[in-house]
Amino acid sequence: MTTDTQATLPLDTERAERIAAFAALRAAVRLAIAAGFRREPITRTVQRIDGTASAAGAWRRTDWRGPYAYSIIAAAGEDAPWHVVELTAPQRAVFGDARYLWRTSSDGARFEYDSGRYEPETNTCEHCSHVGPTDDEWSEVYYRTARGRTESAIWCADCASDTYYCERSDRTWRSDDVTTVDGETVSCVWAEENAYYHEGDGEYHFEPEREESDDDSPADDDGTIYRYGTNVLRRHSWPGETATDALCFGVELETEPGDNSYAGQHALAEALGGRNGHNGELGGAYILAADGSLDCGVEIITVPQTLEQHHTGRRIPWRKVAHALKDVGAKAGAGTKNCGMHVHINRKALSALTVGKMLVLINSPTMQRFVELVAQRSATSYCRRTAKKVTDALRPEDNNDHYDALNIGTEHGTLELRIFRGNTRHSRIMKNLEFCHALCIYCRDASIRDIEDPAKMRAWIAARAGAYPNLSKFLNDNQSA
Repeated sequence: MTTDTQATLPLDTERAERIAAFAALRAAVRLAIAAGFRREPITRTVQRIDGTASAAGAWRRTDWRGPYAYSIIAAAGEDAPWHVVELTAPQRAVFGDARYLWRTSSDGARFEYDSGRYEPETNTCEHCSHVGPTDDEWSEVYYRTARGRTESAIWCADCASDTYYCERSDRTWRSDDVTTVDGETVSCVWAEENAYYHEGDGEYHFEPEREESDDDSPADDDGTIYRYGTNVLRRHSWPGETATDALCFGVELETEPGDNSYAGQHALAEALGGRNGHNGELGGAYILAADGSLDCGVEIITVPQTLEQHHTGRRIPWRKVAHALKDVGAKAGAGTKNCGMHVHINRKALSALTVGKMLVLINSPTMQRFVELVAQRSATSYCRRTAKKVTDALRPEDNNDHYDALNIGTEHGTLELRIFRGNTRHSRIMKNLEFCHALCIYCRDASIRDIEDPAKMRAWIAARAGAYPNLSKFLNDNQSA
């Protein structure tokens, strides 16, 4: 006998369990949403646990908060058994060998997968061809080719065990490409460029092989001073008290002996402490080197220091330097037209806009008289001025003439201000450094219109006489200029 009501068919027990689990999950998701479940769309990378082509699931409220405490609830389909899988890392769960992108729906309750086989990221050792995960330890190893070129390759940890780290070049080198300098392991490239090869013992040394001194020959020939172009930071390290992005200044002060002779050059170098200079209480301060514009001169090249550090003289003993120059009758300003004082300014401390305004100010016709007053000399072939625009700072490659009054394209990450006459007086050296600092801060803060007004810059400096005592006194003593 039949009725209008279809008899309810018994459900398979396993299917009933699946339906019940799915219903429970949906209920849990609704509760999570009501409790403030994260609703914004998010993308995560996961891997599935079984071989099915699709899956569905949900995040629990506490899952996405902790970096390694995530869980994911997943199933092969809406009526398939659910699995809770702990994530092995933030944003990743292990679901076998396939990778999928998880995406929330508008209610944040569901995710789905874009199927595709998962291929872990790997590196290949360029020395032994070993292939391994990028999470393994890998090293960039430098080496020299048969043609003498320096190249690098990625090596695995096993191969990299036969390498050496050169602190001087801050690189890891193949063992065949390192040597020693006075017992310190360095790369052959660094040794050839910076150390001295001694014919006597066939090894590299930090100091040149001494020959009998001849006062009738240039001091850089026998190692009394360094050769032209020597980088001070190859001989003295960056000062630990000076931040690498600080507004700091390195000085190149050109000097000549009173009699402009090689004998006088040797005496001048000796008075200044030899080629590595007199150390301040904080360590290495400057080196002495030859200069292309000087016949028998000595150039003092300092490590970078902030204005305050230059003032205190704890590293660079400026007063001692000035006394030494006076004692041997050296010339830097009066009595010579060859010597100048160049100041390197750390570019990391300056914005492009500030650099652009500095270019305009130094080269502006309306600022020329004021700049030449402070510099104590007019433009020369070694310090040329041409009209500039603020936007020229964006093209340092087009504004890198070595002889520009302000050269912004040096190879050392600096601006080089070349305007100053050389000087042996401590107060004048400080005056020049104070102007460099004032130039940077004034151009940072002043309007583009004001940077070409000498009266406004002069008033700005006068209002800060405490920060610029030597510069302020110099300007007060030259009010009529």
